[in-house]
Order: sequence, then C-alpha cells, then structure tokens
Amino acid sequence: MKKIQTEKNLPELIYDSVVNAIVEGLLRPGERVTQESLAERLDVSRLPVSQAMQRLRDDGFLSAVGRRGLMVSVLDENFVAQLYEFRCGIDLISAGLAAQRVTAGVRKRGEDIIDEGYAAGKAHDLPARIDADMRFHGFIYELAGNTFILDSMEAHWNHVRRVMGEILIVEKNHQQIWEEHAAILDAGHDRGIKVVARSLRDAGMDVVYTGLHRTPEEVVDAAIQEDVDILGISLLSGAHMHIFPKVLELLKDREAEDMIVAGGGVIPDDDVEQLYQMGVHKILLQDTPPQEIIDSFRQFRWKSGIFPPVTATIIFPTRTAHTGFGIAKRWILKNEMS
Repeated sequence: MKKIQTEKNLPELIYDSVVNAIVEGLLRPGERVTQESLAERLDVSRLPVSQAMQRLRDDGFLSAVGRRGLMVSVLDENFVAQLYEFRCGIDLISAGLAAQRVTAGVRKRGEDIIDEGYAAGKAHDLPARIDADMRFHGFIYELAGNTFILDSMEAHWNHVRRVMGEILIVEKNHQQIWEEHAAILDAGHDRGIKVVARSLRDAGMDVVYTGLHRTPEEVVDAAIQEDVDILGISLLSGAHMHIFPKVLELLKDREAEDMIVAGGGVIPDDDVEQLYQMGVHKILLQDTPPQEIIDSFRQFRWKSGIFPPVTATIIFPTRTAHTGFGIAKRWILKNEMS
C-alpha cells in the first residue's frame, strides 16, 4: 500500500487506501489486519486508522475474528451472486439508455477507455485493468443520464470493484471482457445481425428480423405467427441463462416445441453445455463466420421437410449489457474447486 502523504480527512484517505489494497489483492481474504500494521504501512498514527477500520468493518470489508481482531472479509457465493444480479440489471438498463445518447465524440471517449483496458490486460497490470473496467462502466452509467442509476451504483461501487478485482485475478480470457465492453458501446450490434441475416438470405433462406429490444413473449409470438423453422436468438446482455429457459417455456406452452432454437453472441463457455441441456439446439458464439452458421442450420431436420429448406428464421437481439454475471459464476465455481 502507498503511504499517506496528507493529513486532510485522514480516516477517509486510510479507508480508500485499504479498500484499494483489498481490491488489488495486496490484502487477501482472511488476512489479519491490525491498527499497528496499517499505521506502520501507511506511516500514520493509530487513531485515524482505528476510525477507518471501524468504517471498513461497518461496510463489510473487514470482519471480526474472535479475539484475534479483524481480518479481510471473505467473499461468499451468495454475496457475489446477489451483487452481480444487481449489476446485471443496472447494466442492462444503462446500456439501453446509453445507446440512445451515443455520439461520435462520446464513442471516442469510450473507445479510449477500451483501448486502455486492452493494453492493461496485455501488460498484466491488474490495478490498471480494474481501473479501466470501472471507468468504462461509470462512463456508461453517466451516459445513461439517470441519477437513480448513478446513486445506486455509487452506494455499492467499492464492493463491485472488489468482486471485479477477484474475477480479474482468476479470469484468463481478458480479451473477451473488453470485446463485451466494445459490444456495449457499439449501439450498432444489429449490424452484425444484419450481416448474418443477409448471408442466410443469400443461402436461400427466408429471414424475419424482429429488430432490437424485443421481449421473449414478443419474439415467440412472431416466430409462431411466421411459422418459422429456426428461432435464432442473439444475446450480448449476459441474460442468456434467463432468456433461453423463458423462450423454451413459452414455446412449450404454445405447443411449438418442434421449433429449433439456436443462440449466439457473447456467451461464456461454461454456460454453453447448460444451455444444450436445457434444450437449445445450437450455440454459435461471437465471431462465428456466417458460412459456419449457414452450414449449422442446414444440418437440422426442419419441420418444413425441405432440404436445404427455405425457411423463416427469427433473429432476436436483446439490448447489450455486460456478461459479468456469467463471469462471476465462473469465479464462484473456480473458488469452490480450489
């Protein structure tokens, strides 16, 4: 930890320094923390350290260890899951609102942060990666233009930073995280969808594109009305473990279980097998070449009985948001196995 150089609002500065140390992994979960050790490391007196430690305990960053004093609180699965359920919901709303306000100048600001994130990942600079990630999300929340979103995130900001720090320590696919961020910034997610749709049409398939921001109910209604063979769902929202079960349930309720359901977009590898077990027929991840998508669709036995069939394919992109909840689940699993 860096030593404190000023006496201005010293307990708050100590608080921030300790939180940063926890976020960056300099103080690990379960590590014992004392007034004496912190005062020495930060080169300050014990009184402001005591005040800061009380606040750290109240906020859940430190916890009691019997008579041994305090230790860095251990993150548990329920805490991480609830935090990312909250963040996923906020990100989903924020990204949709931000997409309506993106201008060329604003986009450049976001792209600069993404470039810094890529560079930090390549340099294996954990503090810089955490900083870039949090600045990008702060940028999206600000761009959303909703003060309630900003206030809600500010109240939990340091806990989000801490969990993100733990995730980045164990998450190996750093590039995917920034690809997801680029997708959030790219209000033109449907450009990729339209490329796929055009490729399917060129291959002789009839394509119905519902457009962005459709609910599962809307897209299932459209798929049944159009009597499609394949329902294709493109997701960058991180909500795939909610959307796909809902779509499958709606198809069952409407007695349309023979409809083939395919998915694509940004979906963590660990979730793909679960989606297959749910009943999704094919997952085509981000950057899958259009020809591979065409070939995959042609391998199905379609209800129209034509091969290669001329069919209607519904492409259902949801609004873009971060897939941090999926990453958080991978982090939980890895910690359970360690």
